[in-house]
Amino acid sequence: MRVLAVIHGDLWRSRLADAAQGLADVCFVPERRAVGEALARFQADVVVLEGTGPAIDFGPLGDDPPEVLVLLEHASGIEEALDAGATDCEVDADAPRLRLRLKILAERRARLASVRAEAGALRMMTNATSGWRYWEFDIQKQRLNHALPSGPTERGFASEELRARGWDNLHTAGSRSLVRRAIRAQLEEHREKGTRSPCQLRLEMENADETLGHRLVTAWLGLDRSGEPTLWRGVTYDITDAVRAATSLATIQASFDALVGVLPLPVFTVDARGDVLSWNEAAAKTFGFTAEEVNGNPLPLIELGAKAGLLQPGVSGALDRTVDPGRETVVLGKDGKPVDVWIWTSPIRGSGGDSESTVFLVADITAKKQAELDYKQLFEAAHDAILVIDPDGEVVLDVNSRGCELYGMTRDEMIGQSLVPLSPDPERGARMVAQTLASGSLVRFETVQNKRDGTPMHLDVNASCVEYRGRRAILSINRDVTDRKTQEEALRRRDLALAEATRLDAVGRLAGGVAHDFNNLLMVIEGGVEALASSLSDELRSSEDLTDLEEAVGRAKALVTQLLTFANRARTEPRTLNLAEVVRRLSGILRRLVREDIAIRFHLDPTVPAILADPSQLEQVVINLVVNARDAIDAVGTIDLSVRPSASPGFVELSIRDSGHGMDEQTRSRMFEPFFTTKAPGKGTGLGLATVHGIVRGFGGEVKVTSAPGQGTEICIVISEAEGPPSSLEEAPSQRLSRPGAECILLVEDERAVRRILSRQLQKLGYQVLECQDGVAALELARDYGDRIDMLVTDVVMPRMGGDELAAQLRAERPDVKILFMSGHMEGAQLESISSRGLGPILAKPFGLAQLTETVRRLLES
Repeated sequence: MRVLAVIHGDLWRSRLADAAQGLADVCFVPERRAVGEALARFQADVVVLEGTGPAIDFGPLGDDPPEVLVLLEHASGIEEALDAGATDCEVDADAPRLRLRLKILAERRARLASVRAEAGALRMMTNATSGWRYWEFDIQKQRLNHALPSGPTERGFASEELRARGWDNLHTAGSRSLVRRAIRAQLEEHREKGTRSPCQLRLEMENADETLGHRLVTAWLGLDRSGEPTLWRGVTYDITDAVRAATSLATIQASFDALVGVLPLPVFTVDARGDVLSWNEAAAKTFGFTAEEVNGNPLPLIELGAKAGLLQPGVSGALDRTVDPGRETVVLGKDGKPVDVWIWTSPIRGSGGDSESTVFLVADITAKKQAELDYKQLFEAAHDAILVIDPDGEVVLDVNSRGCELYGMTRDEMIGQSLVPLSPDPERGARMVAQTLASGSLVRFETVQNKRDGTPMHLDVNASCVEYRGRRAILSINRDVTDRKTQEEALRRRDLALAEATRLDAVGRLAGGVAHDFNNLLMVIEGGVEALASSLSDELRSSEDLTDLEEAVGRAKALVTQLLTFANRARTEPRTLNLAEVVRRLSGILRRLVREDIAIRFHLDPTVPAILADPSQLEQVVINLVVNARDAIDAVGTIDLSVRPSASPGFVELSIRDSGHGMDEQTRSRMFEPFFTTKAPGKGTGLGLATVHGIVRGFGGEVKVTSAPGQGTEICIVISEAEGPPSSLEEAPSQRLSRPGAECILLVEDERAVRRILSRQLQKLGYQVLECQDGVAALELARDYGDRIDMLVTDVVMPRMGGDELAAQLRAERPDVKILFMSGHMEGAQLESISSRGLGPILAKPFGLAQLTETVRRLLES
C-alpha cells in the first residue's frame, strides 16, 4: 500500500511513520500544492492530510482516485473535513489506531478494486447475452439503420418497429437532450485530443406496452474522413426492472428510515465488522452519541457485566442468530454512566443467506429497574409481613423479610409453600380467598395462623387482588396483633375481675352495714334474754320457749359473724400455723360431717411451711368447704382433702376435691356471692362459700376453682408462707371474774336501746354508770367529773366523734383511765389506729352481758 502524507507537525509525522511500519510505503510532501504532481508520480492508495483544507481535484488522474484521511486534533473539524472531500477522519489518534485505520482503508480500496473488476467482467459477459441490443443511428439522415438482434426484447420493439418509429419518438425529451450533449462531448474530445471515449447513459424510452422503460446505453461516435459525425452506434440493455426495484427499495428504505427515526426506542444497525450503519434520534438521546459521531465508526457502546458480549467486541454472536428474544444488560453511554437496557437483535441477510449486518432494538429500562429497586426496598423495609399468594392452594409466590421472620422460615422455605397447613381453620381461609377474588378490592379481616413451630399468632390481614407476573394473585399484608389481642384479653379479664371485686366489695359494705345494725339489735335481744333469764325461777329458766329464744340468738350471732367475715370486717387473731396440723385436728369432726356413703381421704404433708392465719377462721374455711363438697355429692362419692407446698415457690395449697355433680360457668361466676345458693330452701344460707372467700381474702390468699358439669369440683386455696415456726394450737383455760364493783364507768353508745341494757347490767353489779350518746358529749361530761371516772366503755363508730378519737383525748387528759371499746364492725384504718396506740381491748358485738362484766372487771383490776 502506498501512502502520500502532507504533514507539518513532528508528532503526527512520528505517529504515522510508526503506524505504517511494515504496512505501507509513505511519501511525505512539504505542502499541498505538490500533491497533484506527487500523485501522478507516486500513484498513492491513500492521501493523509493534517487538518482541513481545500478540496483536491483528482479528475485528471483517472477513475480510481485515492482514499483521503484527515488527521484532526478536535472532533469539531470532522464535518468540515468530510465536506472538503475527505474519505475518513481520525481525532487525536495514536499510532496503533492510525495503523488500524490504514488497514481499514486498504481493505476498502481493495474491495472497491475487486468490485470494479467484477463490474467490468460482468459488463463483458452481459454484452454477450440476449439482454443487450446493438444499434446504429444515422445522424445525418436521422434514422435507425439497424438493431441487433432483430427479434423483440422483453418489453421492447423488434428492429423493424424501431426503424419505423424513429429515434426521437422512442425517447423522452430529457433522454434526447442527454444524447445530444453526449455526441457534442465526444466530438469535442476528438477535435481536442484525437480520441473518442465511449459514453454511458441511462435513458428513458417507451416500451412496446406504452409504459416508461429504462435503458442502459453505451455508445460512441462514428466520423467520416473529414471528421464530421455520421453514425451514433452502441449497445442498449433494458434495466427497467432494476430501476423499478431500486425505486421500490428506496421507497421502502425511506419508509423504514422514517419509522425508525420517530420510534421512541433506540434503533441502530451494525455491519459485520462492527461499524455503525444507522443510528436513530432515540439512540442519540439515550446514549449521548450523535449519528454523525458513530455512523461509519465502530460501535462505541461498552457492555458491563460478567456475561457481556452481545455488543462488543463486535456482534459476531448476534449475526449468527435469528431474531433474538432479547435479554437484559448494562451499557455505558457517552457520559460514562451505566444505562440498564433490554436489547433485541435481528440479522439482515444478503442474497446468499449470510448475515451482512444486525439491527438492534433497545429499550431503556433504567427507570423500570429503579422502580423495581425502590419497590424491593419498600417491600423489604415494611414492618408488616407482605405475601403474594397464588389463590389455588394459597401457595406463596413472594414474601418479604418480615414475613419470613413472622412465620419462622427462610424465604426459600416459604416460596412455593402452601399456607393451608398453617391455618387452624382452613375452610375460613378458603372463604376469605374467595371473598377477596370476588371483591377485587381491599378485604380486611382478622385470623389465626400458626408459625413453623406451631405457635399460634393473631393476624390483622389486608388482602387485595393484584396482577403478578401475568397471572392473578392475592397481595396479603399481615400484621401481627398477638400482643394486642393478649393485652385485650388481659384487660377484659382485669375488667371482669375489677367488676367482680367492685360488686363483692359493694356487697361486703352492705353486709358490714347490715351486720352493724344487726349486732346492735342482737345486743338488745341477747341482753334482754339474759336479764329475763336471771329474774326467772329455775323451772321457768329451763322452759323450751326461753331455750328456743337463746338458740335463735346464737344462730343470729353466727350469721352476723359470717357476714362480717365475708365483708372482711371480723376481728381476727392471726398466728403462725401448720396448715396440715389444723386439718388433722379437724379430721374427726369432718368425718362425722359427711355421710357414710362418702369416703373422705386426707393427703397431708406435715412438712409444709407455716402460714399466718386465724385458727378459728381457718377451721371455719375447712368445715364450710367439706360441707359444701358433701352437699354436691348426690350418692356414693369421695372427698379428697390435700395440704401440700404449692407449685409456685413461697406458697402452701389447701385442696378439696369432690366427685359431685360439678358446676357450669354461670354458677361458678356467682358461687362466692352472699346468699347465692343452689341448694333447696332450708338447706343453706348461701354464706358458706362467701365466708370462705372473705376469710381467704383477709389472709391475703387466693381461691382457685376448677369445675365442670358431671366432673366434680376442686377448690384450691393458696396462702403465702410465713416466717418463723408454727405456734401451738392448745387453748389456755379461761378465768371467769364476776365479782361486783363500785367504780364509776362512762358508757358511750349511740344506740339508745343498747346503751340502756348495758347500763342496767353494770348498775346491777354496783357500778356507777354515766351515759352519753356520742363522743363530744362524753368528753364534756368527763371533764366535769374529773378524777371520779375510773373507766371508759365506748362504741367505736358514732356520729360527731368516734370512740377512738374520744379515747385518745381522754387518755391524754387522764393517763390512768381504763378504756374498753365495743364494735359491731370497724374499718381497717380504725382497727389499726386503736391497736397501734394501745388504747385498749375491743369487744366484738354481739356479746353477752357476762362477757361484758368479766372484761370490765379484769380491766379494772389489771
